[in-house]
Amino acid sequence: EFIGLKDAPAGQYKGLDVPSTFDYSKSPIYFSEKNPMSYKEKAKSIGPICRQITEIAKIFANQRGIIQTGNYENTSKLLDYAPPELKSRLIKYSNAREKMYAITQFQKSTNGILVGPTLLEGLNFDGDKCRFSICMKLPYPNLSNNLVAAKKDLVPNWYASACIASLEQGFGRGVRFDGDWCVNYILDGCIANLIRFNGDLFSRNTQNRLKALG
Repeated sequence: EFIGLKDAPAGQYKGLDVPSTFDYSKSPIYFSEKNPMSYKEKAKSIGPICRQITEIAKIFANQRGIIQTGNYENTSKLLDYAPPELKSRLIKYSNAREKMYAITQFQKSTNGILVGPTLLEGLNFDGDKCRFSICMKLPYPNLSNNLVAAKKDLVPNWYASACIASLEQGFGRGVRFDGDWCVNYILDGCIANLIRFNGDLFSRNTQNRLKALG
């Protein structure tokens, strides 16, 4: 449906669902239904989310993790809110060149936290290089892009599906082999509606790992 196959003649394609052989029992995906990071509500949500991040970081005080901020503005806000003990662990970047250096520093650290808006794909943090992952803002495609806006209007559920695909890519950054593990957190309260209206678009593996934060 999302790549145009719904218009192809019947019988010319079929879908395959290949189940994962990994054990994800130590890699839950916790989500919060509070503090939505929508355009209208992000100003009042950012503070509580940053406080949540501080508490999560304490749980993993001696381990490395990543924080997907969604954009550089949220990265800056997190640095503003972070207490000294958290700020000393944060490794940020502002562009592609800085990102490569930041990744190097992160991998050399013992309990560093890599922070930025482009940490969902193409990164391999196996073993103890990444034991927790935090999503500050759901990775919906940017509606200011005309192509994105057109696809959202033309293809039912494409917008939600694109967000979910990016999320699921992100869940894999810290689980790179069978027996590896990484605890994931989604702190953007907009996840409540994504699950409510499009929860069936998540893979069965992800659905089984989702756990609401109290």
